[in-house]
Amino acid sequence: MLRLLTVFLSIALLGNAGAAVSGLYIYTVNPDGASVTITDYPETATGALVIVDTLGGYPVTSIGDFAFFGCSSLTSVIIPNSVTTIGNSAFFFCIGLTSIIIPDSVTSIGSNAFRDCSSLTSVTIPNSVTSIGSSAFDNCTGLTSITIPNSVTSIGINAFYGCTNFGSIRFQSMAAPTIGSGAFNQISSAAIIQYPYGATGYETSYDGVLSGPVITADDLNTAVASAATQGQQDGINLVLADPASYSLYTSVTAEEELIDLRTGSTMLNINGLNAVLQLQIQRSDDLSTWSSTPDDLITVELPMQQGKGFYRFAMPQ
Repeated sequence: MLRLLTVFLSIALLGNAGAAVSGLYIYTVNPDGASVTITDYPETATGALVIVDTLGGYPVTSIGDFAFFGCSSLTSVIIPNSVTTIGNSAFFFCIGLTSIIIPDSVTSIGSNAFRDCSSLTSVTIPNSVTSIGSSAFDNCTGLTSITIPNSVTSIGINAFYGCTNFGSIRFQSMAAPTIGSGAFNQISSAAIIQYPYGATGYETSYDGVLSGPVITADDLNTAVASAATQGQQDGINLVLADPASYSLYTSVTAEEELIDLRTGSTMLNINGLNAVLQLQIQRSDDLSTWSSTPDDLITVELPMQQGKGFYRFAMPQ
């Protein structure tokens, strides 16, 4: 009886501390009394993890601060659709993590959330996230590209610092988010930073925030500026402010634009009251070398009357 009473008291004390245990998860009930936050998970966890969406009968709405800190043997994580926030240092130093799926229910990614996840090769930030915390992806050296969706309005200090293998950084918003100092410092020297053509705010210098050597404004004709000076590396103001610093690819015509080709006027020799029009059909696989066969020659006789006469030919719809 005494042993049973001791166990009961232990559970009661745990409940008073605000924490509960379910399997490998330690969690707390949120102040709203209707949802929970995961606060801890064993650092010895290995392999792929699909985080549960309910604990204790409540939906999991938050991955708490340091919840999966140092789980260095986790290889992949799927966060459930119930989660709206990823806390500070939530997956800090998960060095074995190669993939993470963030649902479009998440609105904020905390500071240091994925810092030092050096094996992470790709991550999709959903178009629900409004803020990316300081050093959120600091030293994620395995990442090769990142897209910042329309929804993001703030990016913290050093958010992507040291992502040395970045090949491209694409902003989707027509209005630049607030970007903290050093957010993109120490990235690949070959990185390309892109933002929508006609967008506003990206011309502002951020004191080293955007330090990629090539900056582009997306368009059918893409404006490109090479950052020959540190001033261009420190911001992208020169792209819009100094048209002489970039050139437009005006010599490229997309095939879908080749709709109406005008060949000009053709003079025909009239033999009696007839004129002969010949058309030669030619084919090409590369738009460079053309060939035809005898069957590709089309001959049309046009009867001519006294006075003026006009003919034209058109491609049927």
